[in-house]
Amino acid sequence: MLYQVGTAATPNEEMLLQRSTFVPTKKMNFIVDEFKHLVLFVLRTNPNLIKEQLRQATQIHDFVIEHFSSNMDEDEMLQETCKRVIDTNILFGMMIAILLEEPTGLKPNTLQLYLVGRGLKSVAARSYLQFHHANGMSKNCNSLLRLMRHCICAHICINAREERFDYNSFRNDTTRLLKVVQTCDSISSVCRTIRMAKEIDRKEPANVLKCFNPKTGEVMVQQIYIKKEVWSKAIPTTIEELKNPLYDLFHCHQLLDAFLDIGNKLVMSGEDVYVYIKGKINSVQHFDPSYLSNHITTILPKDTNDKVQVSEIIPVLNAEDLTPSEVQMH
Repeated sequence: MLYQVGTAATPNEEMLLQRSTFVPTKKMNFIVDEFKHLVLFVLRTNPNLIKEQLRQATQIHDFVIEHFSSNMDEDEMLQETCKRVIDTNILFGMMIAILLEEPTGLKPNTLQLYLVGRGLKSVAARSYLQFHHANGMSKNCNSLLRLMRHCICAHICINAREERFDYNSFRNDTTRLLKVVQTCDSISSVCRTIRMAKEIDRKEPANVLKCFNPKTGEVMVQQIYIKKEVWSKAIPTTIEELKNPLYDLFHCHQLLDAFLDIGNKLVMSGEDVYVYIKGKINSVQHFDPSYLSNHITTILPKDTNDKVQVSEIIPVLNAEDLTPSEVQMH
C-alpha cells in the first residue's frame, strides 16, 4: 500500500506478492536533485524542523574528525561521515519530519511552501519570476513523491534490522506510519500539484508545424510565413522546371501531369492515393499500392461507388525499358 500513495487504485494480492506496485528507475539523479533542493529550502526557511537530525549528523562528523583526523584528509573524512550517516535513520527521519509537518491554521507547512517555490524560475536578463512549464512542475513533484517513498521504505527497512527487534511493535508502528503518510496534507498537496499540472498541460495547444490561412492564402511552415503571392507563382514555376527531367524517368506522362497539376485534388488515405481531375466528372487517377513494384494503375469510377480497373498497367520506371545511354545518364 505504501507505493499506492496518491493513487485511487488499490493493488490486489497478486500485485503485492509480485512487488509490482512500484516501478524502480535508474534515473536517480532527478531524485537526488530534489533531495538537495528540499533540504536547502528547509535549512533556509525552517531549520528547526530538522534540528534533531542535524544534531545527530553533527555528532557523527565530530566523532570522525576526532578519531580519524590524524590519518585522513578532509575529503576522506567527509566520505567516512557520509558512510556512517547513510547507515542510520538520519536522512530518512529528516524527510519524514518534513513530510508529516502539520500546517498552522491557514498557513501552509514547509513542504507546501517548497512546492510553490519549486514551481518558479528566474528568467535571464529579466526582473521578474516566471512559472515553470506545467510538464516540468509535474516531473518535479513526481520526483519528490518518489523521494518520499524511498525514504519511508528505507526507514522501515532500517527499523526491521534493529538488534532488539520486536515484531508486534514493528508492525504496529509501521501500520501507523503508513496510515499517517497516506492522509497527510503534504502528500495531498504534491498529488494535487501533479494532477493540476497534467490538466494544464492537456489544455495547452499543441505546437503547430504547418498551417494554411484560407482567408489570406498565407502558408506557415516551421514558423516561416509565405504569402499567397509568392507560393502561387513559385509552385507552378518549380513544377514546370521539373517536368522535363521527370518525363525522362516516367513513361506515363499523362498520369504524371495529373499528379503535378495543382488544380487537381490529391487525396492520400493509407495505401490509397487518388488524384481527382479538375473539370472532369467521375474522373480519377488512382495510384495503386503496387507503386513500389514500379507500376501505376489507372482507375475510372462508375456513377456508383464501385471502381473499374483498366487492364492497362503503365510502368513507372523500369531499367529494362531504358537504352544504354539513358541508363548511363540516370
